[in-house]
Amino acid sequence: MALLAGIKIFHYWKMDTLKIIFAIFWLFSVPLYAYGLFVYSDAFVIPVPIITFALWIYFDTNVGYKKYASFAVMVLLDIFSTLIKPNMIVLLIAVGIMIVTKLIKKQWSSKNLLTSVIISIVCIFIGIGTFQLENHVYDYQARPNEELPATSWIAMSLNPNTNGEYDYQDAHYQMSLQTKTRKETSEKKIIKDRIKNMGFIGLAQHLLKKSFVFTSSGTFDSLKLTTQWEKEPSWYLYNQDIVNSWISLISQIFLVFLFISSAFSFLSTRNQDNNGLAILIALGLSSFHIIFWEVEPRYAVPLLPILMLWSVSSFSNSEVFSRLVIKKKIFFSGIVTLALLSTFGNEFKNSNVVKKDLLVAEQGDGRYFDNEMIDIKPNQTISSNIVTHSNSSNIELVSGHIQVPVKVVIKHDGKIIKKEIGSSTSINNISYASQKAGVLNVSVKNLSNRDLKLGGVQSSYPVGEFHVKNMNDTYLRYYVKSVATSDEHKI
Repeated sequence: MALLAGIKIFHYWKMDTLKIIFAIFWLFSVPLYAYGLFVYSDAFVIPVPIITFALWIYFDTNVGYKKYASFAVMVLLDIFSTLIKPNMIVLLIAVGIMIVTKLIKKQWSSKNLLTSVIISIVCIFIGIGTFQLENHVYDYQARPNEELPATSWIAMSLNPNTNGEYDYQDAHYQMSLQTKTRKETSEKKIIKDRIKNMGFIGLAQHLLKKSFVFTSSGTFDSLKLTTQWEKEPSWYLYNQDIVNSWISLISQIFLVFLFISSAFSFLSTRNQDNNGLAILIALGLSSFHIIFWEVEPRYAVPLLPILMLWSVSSFSNSEVFSRLVIKKKIFFSGIVTLALLSTFGNEFKNSNVVKKDLLVAEQGDGRYFDNEMIDIKPNQTISSNIVTHSNSSNIELVSGHIQVPVKVVIKHDGKIIKKEIGSSTSINNISYASQKAGVLNVSVKNLSNRDLKLGGVQSSYPVGEFHVKNMNDTYLRYYVKSVATSDEHKI
């Protein structure tokens, strides 16, 4: 749908000869392939901005029922997208700004305004009502005391040690607080303290580094998705380092090209009215994550189709490239800045990052479960396999508050690498000699005469390759890491 939307936009712009170039860009885009193969909310919202842009152009250039039908579809699409991914609220705000702009310029009649407002209100009720009905059908119950409130993501975004990226230590500390009120109180204090500690200059530098995170990955972190594959081609498994290196290099060059050609496109076109909504969407999504919210390269993926749209449109003005470079020195400096930002941004943003443990694998890998405590009877042993895709040397399990003696055995590809007897709280942090990617087998035996509680998760259907042995749809809670040195932690 997004590819068709882009092609339709070139038709509106009377640039039909550029459709094939846009299609080629799309078909050879690594991030779009990678996220398209992964079932997660990011994949669902990638096409929404460019489809919204196409529907707005259709709405703005037609009359009669087609005009308002396209507006209704656009608003519904944006509402559902916002309910799936909250950052898509910027689409609704952008559409609202465009409507206000039309009114200020007196380009809209009172009939257009009234009809659009009525359609928007009806669509809001339809969207919210549909989600409430779905929640009722599937018996979904909100759990405010277990969910992370908005303040948690804002606090995470202000962590200078991670450049505002997601940090599982931040997140899991907040999850450990029992109520929503306690979470919000803690997070508001963290927000206040971090802003105060950074100061104005520090905050400005922090936001600059967040902008590098948002814009400097040619793959948009899509290669990280391969760690969540339960099966992968053998040729990729044995050559993934070199394959990923080449994919990263080519994708980075492509992203720099998109930035530069898009800049030329804007400079060669004085009237940007046709691009108004797309510009607002790009600025809105960028500001949302760079200024307010936690940031990750994958959050910029919905802007990639729009960036390709602008880049391809520059081909219609190729004759002005040399003239623009010579006469527009200020803008050319901006182009160089964009290229440097994309090419070297990763190095700059990491300059002050505090070195810490590397998370190799965790329970769920982004899936959702019901957390629970597994009861292990006296002298009972439970075991489960864990797949790792890179070197590891530490695993954290979750135990209950009551200490009992346990025996832990860890195997790597069938070979014992750790065997210890100790307190049940010791399983919260287990170190072993660094191991290459493979399959870890973790077994825990209760050596006491009372029950041992071990952290697990329960799913209503199979979601992973390895569940706890003899316990269908029950999985261990764990965090497998590669620590800086093998002697930093002891069981």
